[in-house]
Amino acid sequence: MSSQPFETDQLPFEAGEAIARRLLVFLGSGGKVTLSDGTASEAPIGVTTSFSDEDGDDISVNSSTASSGEYIASATIAVGAKVYTAAAGQVGVTASTFIPLGSALTAGGDGDIVHVKHTTIIAAA
Repeated sequence: MSSQPFETDQLPFEAGEAIARRLLVFLGSGGKVTLSDGTASEAPIGVTTSFSDEDGDDISVNSSTASSGEYIASATIAVGAKVYTAAAGQVGVTASTFIPLGSALTAGGDGDIVHVKHTTIIAAA
């Protein structure tokens, strides 16, 4: 089990799986956070600001109402594009069943960090 210090504006949770930083998570069964699939049934409670190596690790989640945040892209995102939650805790540009998050302030490709200006507040890293 990894042990990491928590910043004062972060909430500590127990991870239900290995989770990287800057990914959207939801509160699952047993009070553990797991990666959000981006749909309303797994609406994110925040974005991870630390990581977990495995189920049971401590992890830090920011659920603040900041106006922007950094996320991991699931696909190519252009500056100014509308950004939505996506599968595996990432963000993308597909609207269909996903939750609107905001507009991209920086561009990025699959796996890149993108900065998003929130129009719907979920969290910020």
